[in-house]
Amino acid sequence: MQEPAGVKKLIPALGWGLCTVALAGLVASAVVQEVVGRANEQDLLEQIALMVGFASFPVIGALIASRQPSNVIGWIFLQVGLGVGVLRLAEEYAHLGLVRDPGSWPGATFAAWLEMWLWFPGLMAIPTLGFLLFPNGRPPSRRWNWVAWSSAAVIACMTGGAMFQGRLESTGYSVKNPVGFLPFADAEQTLGPLFVALLPLVLLSLGSMVVRYRRAGAEQRQQLKLLLLAAVMFAGSIFLAETFDLPGIFFSLTLWMIPAAIGVAILKYRLYDVDLVINRTLVYGALTGLLVLFYLGIVFLLQALMSGVTQDSDLAVAASTLAVAAIFRPLRNRIQTFIDHRFYRRKYNARMTLENFSSRLRDDVDLEHLSHDLATVVSDVMQPRHVSVWLRAPDRAGAR
Repeated sequence: MQEPAGVKKLIPALGWGLCTVALAGLVASAVVQEVVGRANEQDLLEQIALMVGFASFPVIGALIASRQPSNVIGWIFLQVGLGVGVLRLAEEYAHLGLVRDPGSWPGATFAAWLEMWLWFPGLMAIPTLGFLLFPNGRPPSRRWNWVAWSSAAVIACMTGGAMFQGRLESTGYSVKNPVGFLPFADAEQTLGPLFVALLPLVLLSLGSMVVRYRRAGAEQRQQLKLLLLAAVMFAGSIFLAETFDLPGIFFSLTLWMIPAAIGVAILKYRLYDVDLVINRTLVYGALTGLLVLFYLGIVFLLQALMSGVTQDSDLAVAASTLAVAAIFRPLRNRIQTFIDHRFYRRKYNARMTLENFSSRLRDDVDLEHLSHDLATVVSDVMQPRHVSVWLRAPDRAGAR
């Protein structure tokens, strides 16, 4: 059944309208944060990066919803973006009305109530429904529907528990929940077992992507590769930030990775460049790690050897830097060859075949043998169904 023209025009307007509300909430939260004086608690660059990261969710959601309104992924991202925008504003307003100037601002308790539960749907929807329904907005098959419904049920239970908990408590305030009737004041702690129930659903959602990849065609495989790359980079950056106690801006700068990857994959913008991106990520990620280990090892070794001669470590650092510079290109070439040979076997074999053919071409003078060799190379590299070689007859009029 075809949708009326008016409905088709309304859907993109609805998506961009929700996006506008979400962005307005983020901007308003920054204004209230400045008024309250809490903006000084964060670095300006970190605030901007965090704002951009949060804004990527509603913007990507609106882009997907306006172009593919039947794809649930776009509406999930809009829900996440809208929730984050309203949550940020509610958090700052609640602090303004309940901590800084108690009783001076109307609706502060309502803002505190929103702060208690709005983060649940946004935080839990992406690793469950987002991964399960990517990229076409549907599970891999009907047998996966129970995972979607179970995820939605767990998210709804945790959200409802936070909405109706007895008290609203956060940093600096504790007030009675006007609509609360449940006998606890911390839904996150009390409903902890539901987090445990959510974990296997997250793992199943990730597993559904493996199942989908094995059944998918070339285009959908590229989409799944892009999301997997973004997820690995995001998880790796968070791990590094926690391990080495990096500044908070590190998280802010990586927050946009997954929504951006999903948006690019669904909208199919330069989708087939993902193999090159993965290749370069593997090469330079491995190269960076090995160079860092080599650099630290050389510095430590030289400092230990020269400890009896001099206390100045500048010589060790300079020597280590020169050593790293000397091995950079050979090491990169070796890693590139290993990555191509291990993960891009077909392209590696094609390249080696062309290189071997080029070396033989200089010494081959037999036209018949050369034609057969050329057809064999094209067949190995391009793998067509049929190969033929046509040779233009010599120009007799101009020949001597």
